[in-house]
Amino acid sequence: MGIHECASSLDEMNRSFICDIDNILIEKKYNLRIAGKEYLKLTYTNAKTKRGLVSFTISGDVLDVHIYADHVSKYIDDILPLPDVMLKSMKKGRKCDNLVNPGSCYPECIIGYDFFIDGARYQKCRYMNFKFPVNDDTRAHIRNIILKEMSFR
Repeated sequence: MGIHECASSLDEMNRSFICDIDNILIEKKYNLRIAGKEYLKLTYTNAKTKRGLVSFTISGDVLDVHIYADHVSKYIDDILPLPDVMLKSMKKGRKCDNLVNPGSCYPECIIGYDFFIDGARYQKCRYMNFKFPVNDDTRAHIRNIILKEMSFR
């Protein structure tokens, strides 16, 4: 199953968006892994490092994204301002136990994100943050974050 089959249940704008991101990532040598039955999860990993960059979840006609923004502190000012739905998601995400109290999370945990928005510090879990709905208000911002993150890898 390829990206076009996976995206067939999405509206034209989201289908075009995910195909555009797919083209960019495949050109930059990211691998695509597709999993799921009730919903589809499309995960892109760097071919060399095997580190995830972004995952898309397709459930019916709904598209959500999870960006692994490991370098967000280096480009946060470049991606602001963001739509309220994205800012709220980033601010309310679970706190990273390893950043707050090193060694307090499970041993395989990859450290989360430490960034500032409007002077406030956020130390957020890598696995529970940077999850956004994909829609007319967020598409361009999501694309920008993915491209910024890629530029630091």
